[in-house]
Order: sequence, then C-alpha cells, then structure tokens
Amino acid sequence: MPTSRKIFVLATVALGCHFVALAFHSALASGVIEFILIVLAAAACFQAAGRASGFARRFWRLMGIAFALYSAGQVIATYYDSVLHASLLEWWPSDVLFLYHVAPMAMALFLADDSAESRVYRWQRWLDFLQIGIVSLSAYFFFLYVPLGTTQQPETINALYWWVFTWRNFILAFTLY
Repeated sequence: MPTSRKIFVLATVALGCHFVALAFHSALASGVIEFILIVLAAAACFQAAGRASGFARRFWRLMGIAFALYSAGQVIATYYDSVLHASLLEWWPSDVLFLYHVAPMAMALFLADDSAESRVYRWQRWLDFLQIGIVSLSAYFFFLYVPLGTTQQPETINALYWWVFTWRNFILAFTLY
C-alpha cells in the first residue's frame, strides 16, 4: 500500500476516534488525536515535497513546517490543559506557536521561480517576510500579551483570542496586498 494511502487511512481512523473522544468529553484523548492528525498532515506535506521539484517542493516543505509548528503548539497546549490544569487566565507558550504557524504559509506567497532575474529581487521578499514578522509580533504583544494581564473572565479571554487571531489574519492580508 502506498504511503499516501496509509496516511489517508490513518487520518480517517484518527478522525473517527476524535469524534468518539469528543462524545466522551475527553480533553486529553482529543488533544492527543488532534496531535496525531496534525502530524499526519505534516507527513503528507513532506511526502508531497519529496515527490515534487522546484516551486512545488518548496511550497510543500513550507506547508509541512507550518503543520509541524502547529503540532508543537498542540503538544504544549494539551500538556498545559490536561496535565498541569493551567488556568486560561495565564499565558501559555503554545499561544505563540498557534499564532505564528501561519508564517511559513505566508512565506509560500513569496515563492518565485529560480531564474536569474528572480534572484535579484530575493532580498525584497525577505524584507517583506521580515515586515510580516515584525507586524505580527507587535500585534501579538499589543492585542494579547498586554491585555491578558488585565482580563479576568474566561469568556473575555476567549473573545480576546478571537480578536487577536482575526487581527492577525487582517494584518497578514494587508501586508501582502
């Protein structure tokens, strides 16, 4: 059986198990299964990168890196939630990974061909990516880290996270326009 088919079968089984875990309200099992699904997505991306060449190879590698960052955030979030039983009113290190896992995906927008002419403008793409990083980091500190110390209720924290992720998406879209 080809590897891509194995990944598909494993992902389908894991998704079914995730529905069962959600039905039994098991946060730990749900977190572990989510991690498995994300790792399978990363594996599929890296496998696609291995079969491709040029632009497609770089694109799929960046997607795989993005999923790997998200999976690291999932591990930390599951540990903080299910093992440490940390309060939602605290800062969790997984927040950074959840916020910035889209950076490699945004980098994929700057991929270009390998011609000699495109190499002349490579530094401009790196400066654009640096700009996205600076703006996103500033938005993270301004919208999440600073207000987190003053917010007290979980409903307010959930609304704060929603606004941070929404603003992150607007900032990424605006800086790429």
